[in-house]
Amino acid sequence: MLGDEQHETVVCFMDAIAALCAPSQDTAKIDKLQEQVDVALARMERDFPLSLQVITNHILHHLPEGIKKFGPVHGTWMFAYERFNSWLCRRAMSRTHPEATILRTYQVLFILKFTIQVQYEIKMHFFQ
Repeated sequence: MLGDEQHETVVCFMDAIAALCAPSQDTAKIDKLQEQVDVALARMERDFPLSLQVITNHILHHLPEGIKKFGPVHGTWMFAYERFNSWLCRRAMSRTHPEATILRTYQVLFILKFTIQVQYEIKMHFFQ
């Protein structure tokens, strides 16, 4: 569905993301990584409309700098914590007592997980 140039741009962009998210980084090659990311982002701007560009694309431009200072991306990645925080915030049903409703929801989740685990163990015990 994409033209040849757009296809090459998407591949270049994905290669840059893969290089950014590598499990280990060679500090001597950070400048080359920065150049790879800059080229990929410039090609994205050239080949795709601005309506498809998001702030995340711009943040990618700053990741090699962060890798140089703090190490590989996975060491400072907050995605899992942000997802859990989002899950907790959606559980605040009462503005007057948000902690109580969040805690109650978490208790119910714990009970459900415990019940499922017990049912699984009983099933495994009887059907072996």
